[in-house]
Amino acid sequence: MVLIPDDMVKTREVTTWKGLHLIGARGSQCCIKVHLCLRLKGLHDMTTFHPLDVRTRANCEPYFLGINPRGVIPVLIHDGRVYIESNDIVMYLDEAFPDTPRVAPPPGTPERTRCEQGLLEEDALQFHVRALSFGFIAPKPMLRKMKLTEKQLARRAGDGKDDELPGCTGQRASEQVKFWSDFNANDGISEERKHRALAAFLEAFGRLERELGAPERLQ
Repeated sequence: MVLIPDDMVKTREVTTWKGLHLIGARGSQCCIKVHLCLRLKGLHDMTTFHPLDVRTRANCEPYFLGINPRGVIPVLIHDGRVYIESNDIVMYLDEAFPDTPRVAPPPGTPERTRCEQGLLEEDALQFHVRALSFGFIAPKPMLRKMKLTEKQLARRAGDGKDDELPGCTGQRASEQVKFWSDFNANDGISEERKHRALAAFLEAFGRLERELGAPERLQ
């Protein structure tokens, strides 16, 4: 799981929050994933939700960066401890609430191995999801406001220190920098980037269809 160390949480009020709290935005694929998990586990009604308007760059404001220095959503806060990365949050909820229905199969089983493989495959599509949503859904005036400054770009990269920001290391940090550098250079998502994202999804769905034995499409 990706836990933000206590000394990196500068917005100290959240360390006093009791119970489950989720900071997220409507329409975010990763936030929807955590919402579904909470509902499946019967935890949705006992979770306090804190909407964040990423259209106004609220995720780049000092208040939110004091919670998650990476500036990304969703963020789960459980009894004052801050967790990030949607897949890690889902797995954490299974561990923290063992008496609720499991989302992932039990550890040590073949089903769990396939589940973890599926999460990795889904995670590999994250930047492609972003390219498609930014490229086809987000209005252009909003995209113009989303360009990152050099300081913000350095923050996404962990300032070059792999151990500085949890959840932003190695390949993921490089992907962050490449995505936003291209975004800045093209004033949004280029046509080439859109086509590459579509191709990645077609390949991923093709693998699923073959694995599930679907004749033409997933039902």
